[in-house]
Amino acid sequence: MIKKIAISTTIVSMGLVWWTVLSKDNMPTKPQAKEEITVVNENKEPPVHIKKEEKKNTAVQHTYKKTQSKFKSRKEKIEALIHCEEQNNCPVDNRDPRASDFLKEKLIVIEAGKIIGLQKRGLIEDSEAEELSLKLLEYPGGAVQSKALELISELEPSQKIKSGITHMLQESHDEKCTSQALKELSRYDNISEEVTDLFIETIAHGSFLVGRKISEEILPFLNENNIDQYKNLLKELPKDSKKAKSLESNIREFELLRSNG
Repeated sequence: MIKKIAISTTIVSMGLVWWTVLSKDNMPTKPQAKEEITVVNENKEPPVHIKKEEKKNTAVQHTYKKTQSKFKSRKEKIEALIHCEEQNNCPVDNRDPRASDFLKEKLIVIEAGKIIGLQKRGLIEDSEAEELSLKLLEYPGGAVQSKALELISELEPSQKIKSGITHMLQESHDEKCTSQALKELSRYDNISEEVTDLFIETIAHGSFLVGRKISEEILPFLNENNIDQYKNLLKELPKDSKKAKSLESNIREFELLRSNG
C-alpha cells in the first residue's frame, strides 16, 4: 500500500515538473528595446543661412585683399614719384624747365585721388591714410598738399596730424591749402602758443596770400589768451590793407560773441 502511494506521488511530481517546463516554453517573451542607431550623414550640407554667411565672409575677405593690393600699388607709385630724383627716373616734359615738376605733381595727385576714393568707401585703414597724408604734406606742392588734407579730413584729430599741418603752414604759399589747413586745425580744442605765434608771424611778414587767408578765417582761433596779441598785431598792419580789415572784423565779432556770453 505504501509503495503504491509513493509511486503515485512520484508520478504526480513528474507531471508537475513537465507542465512547468512546457508553460515556460509557451510564455510570451517581453519585446527587447530597439537599439537606436544614429546615422551621421557626412555629406549633409549646412543650413542655407550659414552658407550665405560663409559666402559673404569670403567675399569680404576677397574685397579686402584686392583693396589692399590696390592701395599698396598706388602708395608705391606715389613714393617712387616723390623720390624719383634719387633713382634718376622722374617723368620728363621738355616743353619748359618746370614742366617736368608739374607733370610729377600731377601724377602724384592722380594716385592720391584714387586712394581718397578707397578711403571714402571705407576700404583702407585710418593708420595707413594718416601715414600717407603726413608724407604728402611734406611735398612742396600745393596740389599734393591739398590731397593730403582731403585724406586728413576723414581722420580723427591727432598730435601727429596737428604737427604736420602746422609745419606745412610754415612753408606754404598756397591759399587753398591754407584754408583747408585752418579748417582742420579748428577741430582741435586747445590752440597752442606755437600756432598763435605762427599765425601772427605769417599775417605780419609771411606770404601775402597765406597771411590774408589766415586773417580772413582767424575767428575760430581767437580766445581770451591771445586776443590782446591780435589787437597789437592789428595796430602794426596798414589800416586800409585787406589783412587789417579782415582781422579787425574778426576781432570785433569775437568781442561781440564774448559779450553775449
